[in-house]
Amino acid sequence: MPDRLLTRPYDMGDIFGQLFLKTEGLYSVAIGASVTFIFLFILFGAFLARSGMGQLFNDLALAIAGHKKGGPAKVAVISSGFMGSINGSALSNVVSTGAFTIPLMKKVGYHKDFAGAVEASASVGGQILPPIMGASAFIMAETTGLPYSTIALAALLPAILYYLGVIAQVHFRAGRRDLKGIAKENLPAVKEVLKARGHMLLPIVFLIFLLIRNVPVGYAAAYTIGFTVVISMLRAETRMSFSDILGALEDGARQSLAVMAACAVVGIIIGVVSLTSFGTVMTSSIVTLGAGSLFFTLILTMLASMVLGMGLPSIPAISLRRRWLRQHWPVLIFQSCQRTCLFSILVSLPILHRLCVSQPLRVQVYPVEIR
Repeated sequence: MPDRLLTRPYDMGDIFGQLFLKTEGLYSVAIGASVTFIFLFILFGAFLARSGMGQLFNDLALAIAGHKKGGPAKVAVISSGFMGSINGSALSNVVSTGAFTIPLMKKVGYHKDFAGAVEASASVGGQILPPIMGASAFIMAETTGLPYSTIALAALLPAILYYLGVIAQVHFRAGRRDLKGIAKENLPAVKEVLKARGHMLLPIVFLIFLLIRNVPVGYAAAYTIGFTVVISMLRAETRMSFSDILGALEDGARQSLAVMAACAVVGIIIGVVSLTSFGTVMTSSIVTLGAGSLFFTLILTMLASMVLGMGLPSIPAISLRRRWLRQHWPVLIFQSCQRTCLFSILVSLPILHRLCVSQPLRVQVYPVEIR
């Protein structure tokens, strides 16, 4: 084992003291952020779901892209993006939209594997799509001291480019297989959808307004939950009864359990990393290899993030990386991602279009003599 990864032995007293008696163990910033911010936004998403926001997003996506080439897959991407912008959870996103979009994609002609991949990719992107991002964004805001609105604004362009990339892949696949959309007469009209449930978009606008005004994130979430209940009373289709409110409270509590458990486990990982000085070693290694160049240091940080992301969910991965980043680095990383994603898409789109649409792939088979 390399010398830089070696550490002295620790007894059980050192380990338990680090994990349970200090703020870098079980009771870390991650569990504090889950109680202070994340739970309130999960609760807000539960109230929106009970008021019919999922139906609004599905109908709106159908009206916008249902008649296009490969329409059902584009509907899956758009509706998952809409849902991801209010819950930030890939699991709940798949459950709420996948039951509707995956059978629709299979009916049009997409293979079941590709349909599942589209829904999974679109749902995962909700973690980086403002205004309500995944739990990692709140942990990042808590550990770096940056306002959540700053992190959300920096993530906006990479999130849009991510969804454009997913839609481009869906469009090219539909072009190669000549998959048509749904007939317009079988789709709802945008005007009718907005007339029936469009007022439920006001809570999201209200939340963005509060974040722009630098209202504390916890207060903004609490105010928006109350505003959602009031706005839902405007029409009978979305009106929340007392039982719906209790159901939303129950749904929010159930959905938050998994996130809080993950944050608690993350605290244990943070405690071990801090105890063994692994974070300090990795920080010094990245800075040394970067040789004083901010660009190369960001590249190395990106590679380390990719390696961590291959084996860890986003919450423990960002919690491990938080010791490698200075206070202003999250924004710099997002800005680097913006430039990289924009350049990649601008360069690759004409090539992909030529390969997938203009010149379909041809395979030549040569006979083989078997002796």
